[in-house]
Amino acid sequence: SSPALQLPCDDAAIAALLSPRKLALDCGGASAGGVEATKLLKASFGSLSDNRAALDLTGPFKDAERAVLLDSETRHVLAAAVVHVRAGSVLEVPLFATAKKFRGQGFGSALYAALAGLGRRLGLQTLVVSATDESRAFWVRQGLHAKKFCGAAEKSAMSSLEQRGLVTSFENTTLMAAPIPQGLEPPPLALDQ
Repeated sequence: SSPALQLPCDDAAIAALLSPRKLALDCGGASAGGVEATKLLKASFGSLSDNRAALDLTGPFKDAERAVLLDSETRHVLAAAVVHVRAGSVLEVPLFATAKKFRGQGFGSALYAALAGLGRRLGLQTLVVSATDESRAFWVRQGLHAKKFCGAAEKSAMSSLEQRGLVTSFENTTLMAAPIPQGLEPPPLALDQ
């Protein structure tokens, strides 16, 4: 079945954050971002044997969505993520990748900022990611931490999800979390610095 689409990707605050930088956000099912987004996620996570359902948005990911950061002029995919609203208060991001040729330019941070904004808009409290060895430093720069270094609310959210089997940690990944920034303004983008 198709996912219950719930990410408000047409949010005016997110558009205001992205459009001056010639960026756009596309959200939806497994076809969001088209073949280019599928290729990016498969190239980044094809070695993970247990990620097929996350890539295809099937099985435990049937209610997940794909969020894709695009160049608004060329429509090239810059970064993509699989996103899942869990237990009413958690935004889980089991897969997140920036195209290799666009890494180090702030596009991963821009997608993270957009996802945090979407989570805030949905009233979610915690962002949980499944971080690879390669991405761990990126997530620490975004303010996420492994469970033992998280605050009490994030630890509690992660434990609750783990106990119910609702959070996904792929082989050779570490669960990391942070509170979703609250407030009206989206977080600043690394592109601005």
